[in-house]
Amino acid sequence: MSSTIRASLGSLARRWRSVVEARAETEAARRFWDEGGRCEPEDHYWGAQPLVRRAINRRVTGDPNRWPMEWFAARYAREPLERGLSIGCGGG
Repeated sequence: MSSTIRASLGSLARRWRSVVEARAETEAARRFWDEGGRCEPEDHYWGAQPLVRRAINRRVTGDPNRWPMEWFAARYAREPLERGLSIGCGGG
């Protein structure tokens, strides 16, 4: 086998390994966040406490009774957005 073919096969193997590892990391992240959502009750973190929630809502939306995501959708995303990003923060 020529050295060019050998080098090309080695490069292909490295790229394939990278793709496989990336898929495994994505799957691990999906499992972690899916399981975390099932295990923790909604009021388990500090931001879910009523006084704190109202303070956060007021600072973000101007209304202590308006949820920030509802405010954002009404103000910036009247139509569905093409893409979104959800960043998990673990236990809050």
